[in-house]
Amino acid sequence: MPIRPTGSSTPRQPITESGQPNRDRSSSGTESGARSPATFGDEFVGGIKTTHPQARKALDAYQNKVRKILNHDAESLARGNSPVRSGDAMSADQAQAMQDATKELFQNLPLNALSPKMAEQAKGFLRRRGVENVDALGDKPIKELAPYGSELASRMAKQFKEAHPGAYYGLAAGLAAGIGYKAYQDGSDFLKDLGIKPEFKKTFFDDALVAKAKASWGAKATDVHINSDLEYRTDLGDNTKAKVGVNATFKGGTLGELEMTRLRARTSVDRQLGDDLKLNLNAATTAKKYTHGLEVFEHEVGAKLSTDGMDFAAKSKLDGEGAHKSTALDLTFRPEHSRIGLGTDLAADGSIDRYRLSGRYSNEGLTLDGKSKWDRNFDLESARLSARYKVSGESSLSARSLNLGGSVEVGPGGDLTKGSADLLLSRGEWTYRGSLNRNLNTGTTGAELSAGYKKGNLEFYGLGGHSAERGNYVGAGLTFRF
Repeated sequence: MPIRPTGSSTPRQPITESGQPNRDRSSSGTESGARSPATFGDEFVGGIKTTHPQARKALDAYQNKVRKILNHDAESLARGNSPVRSGDAMSADQAQAMQDATKELFQNLPLNALSPKMAEQAKGFLRRRGVENVDALGDKPIKELAPYGSELASRMAKQFKEAHPGAYYGLAAGLAAGIGYKAYQDGSDFLKDLGIKPEFKKTFFDDALVAKAKASWGAKATDVHINSDLEYRTDLGDNTKAKVGVNATFKGGTLGELEMTRLRARTSVDRQLGDDLKLNLNAATTAKKYTHGLEVFEHEVGAKLSTDGMDFAAKSKLDGEGAHKSTALDLTFRPEHSRIGLGTDLAADGSIDRYRLSGRYSNEGLTLDGKSKWDRNFDLESARLSARYKVSGESSLSARSLNLGGSVEVGPGGDLTKGSADLLLSRGEWTYRGSLNRNLNTGTTGAELSAGYKKGNLEFYGLGGHSAERGNYVGAGLTFRF
C-alpha cells in the first residue's frame, strides 16, 4: 500500500508483480519543523493503524479500487485493458481516479485509526476552525466531521501525494533519475503520463495567503505556458469573510520569450446576515494581451443570497467599457428530498434570451432528475430526464443489491434523440450487469451483458455485447492473488 502500516498485519500491495512493497523514493524537501500546523508530510509514514476495524475495512476498499483503476481486476482484463505495472504511464483519468480514491480512503478513516502524530495534526486542523470536543470524536469517520471533514480529507490526500508521489502511485520505478532529462526532451506531458503534475502550492500565515503555480511546455522547453495565482483570505469581523486574488498567465516560445498574456483580479465577501441567511458579493476584472499590450476586456459582478431552503443568485458580465453583455438569474428551492431550479439568461439589451428549468427528487433509493432549456418564446431547445432506483440489504443467504436506471434526451420541439437503460444486480459472490443505449440521431444501438464472480483471492468476469465501434464482441478475465 502507499501508506505504511503500524500494525502487525500488512495489507497486500496494489501492484504485486515484483513481490515487494512499492517503496517511496521521494522527499518532501523540507524539515518537519518548518511545516505549518496544517501540513502533513512525514506523518504519513506509519500513519494508519491497520489493526483498527474501521481502518481495515477502509484499506480493503481502497485496495480494491486501486486494482480497478490500474486494470488489475478481472473485468478490466475481460475488456482487454492492459494492467498498469511498475514504471508504466497512467492516463489523466487514472491519475484523477487515484486522487479521488485516496481522498475517499481518508474520509472513511476515524481519527483513532491514525498514528498519534498524524491524528494530532488532523485535530489541530479542526480546532483552528472552531470545532469543539475534538478528542471525543475519535471514532467517527473523518467524512462525518461536518462541515470540515471533506476539506480535511482532501488536504490529507493531496499533501500525501505531494510528499510521497512514489508511494502514492505505487509506481516507484517510474520515478527514476531520468525523469528530469525526459521531461526536458519530451515536454511536460511526460510527467503527466506518470501522474505527476508540474504544479506548486504554498500557504503562508496559517493558510491566510495561498500561492499556486502550474506549468506546461513542449519538447526541449519550447511553447512554455505558466499560470500563477495568489489569494489572500481574511476575516472582517465575526460574521464577515473576504478574499482577494490575482491570476496571471504567461506564454512564450521559450523561457526567454515569456510574456504576460492574461491577468485577472477578483474579490469576494461573505456575510452571515442571520441564523440561516448568508450573502455573497463577488467581482472580477480580466485583461488580455493584444498587439498593443494588455487591455481590459471583461468585468464580472455577482451576488448570492442563501437560506436553508432557498438560494437566489445573479451574475452579470460587462465588456471592457462597462457595457452590459449578459446576465444569469437563478432561483433554487430546496424542499425536503428535492431541489427545484428556475433560471433565465438576459441578453445584452436586457431582454430574455433563454429560460432554464431543473428539478431533482431523491428519497429511499429513488432519484428523479430533469434539466431543460427553453428559448425566449418558451419553445423547448433541449431536455434530459433520468431515473434511478437503488436498494441494498442482507438476508440469511447473502448480501444483495439492485441498481436500475435510465435516461432520455430530447431536442428542439421535443423530438427524442437518445435513450439508455442499465441494470446492476449483486447477490453473494455474483454480480450481473446489463446496459442498452440508442442514439436516434445516428441510428446506432449498443448493448452489453456481463457477469462476475469474486470470492477470496479468486475473481472471474465475462461479457458480451454489441457497439457501433466494435461490432459484436465477447471477453473474459480471470485473476487469482496469492
